[in-house]
Amino acid sequence: MGPPTSQHGAVDPVGTVLGWLAAWQVCDTGALVGYLTPDATYVSATAGSLTDLPRQFKVGCYLWQRASMESFRIEGTEEADRLALVHGPFVFDGRSRDGRVVSFPAAATFVLRRGNGGWRILRYHESALPERG
Repeated sequence: MGPPTSQHGAVDPVGTVLGWLAAWQVCDTGALVGYLTPDATYVSATAGSLTDLPRQFKVGCYLWQRASMESFRIEGTEEADRLALVHGPFVFDGRSRDGRVVSFPAAATFVLRRGNGGWRILRYHESALPERG
């Protein structure tokens, strides 16, 4: 069972991030959008800044047979007033529908804002990390 929520916004920032990651793993585009604020921004390590996030999530779920962030590990959290930061590393592990395999170490930073509906993701930023040799 997931964290307690008020619609898609969890009662704490980490719960919101974990809910969003769970939605990512099953490609639930409605839930992905539901965890975001209406003015959310999303920066992908490979695609850059994305706009029209509902459409981008649908396109991404269509193009990727697998796009896993299940290795995401929270390394830090900060909370002040109505904003919070949750960040950590993961290995992006993907396979496109045409069979192309993509795997790279990355870090994700989530900035969240608390509103009447609970915590929602305001900013998502993903950065590729150097390969360890």
